[in-house]
Amino acid sequence: MIAPAAEQRDFNDADLRYVRRALFAGRDARAASDLAATWANDADVRAVALRARAMQEDVIGELASMLKGWGGREGLDHADPTTPSHLAAVAVSDLPPLSGTEVDRRLIESLIAHAEGAIASARTEMIEGFDPASRRVAQATIRANCRYLGALGRLAPGPVPGGGTPPLVRLA
Repeated sequence: MIAPAAEQRDFNDADLRYVRRALFAGRDARAASDLAATWANDADVRAVALRARAMQEDVIGELASMLKGWGGREGLDHADPTTPSHLAAVAVSDLPPLSGTEVDRRLIESLIAHAEGAIASARTEMIEGFDPASRRVAQATIRANCRYLGALGRLAPGPVPGGGTPPLVRLA
């Protein structure tokens, strides 16, 4: 009797980890974009946040579909020390007492932190991942978030977090 062939996987553990984390982080980034689109004083900040939200929606949908196709469950292993936490969260309750420029600065800092996290995670996927579709998403994430960081850096009132170096330069 011939043993059944082992189930063929076109992805590895790094791909699965990336997709799960990217879904979690994408939803968190979407919430930050919603906050910026609602609370930012500068119309350009609101516009960039709305464009980012649309991009995040597309990626979230693609990643959720990919994970479902792999038979994976959504969610993260919170016992894993590398599980991402909410990045640079800005609470709505913190915003009203701030001045207009300070509100925009705090929102931009939060959006920058999310974009930098997305790039770091995508770079890891490009190194460790196997699945062509998840690597394609990672590559697109890097490109889109580098452009996004450039736009955010131009909008930041005052020094950009990290000592005033434009984010696109710091990530290159």
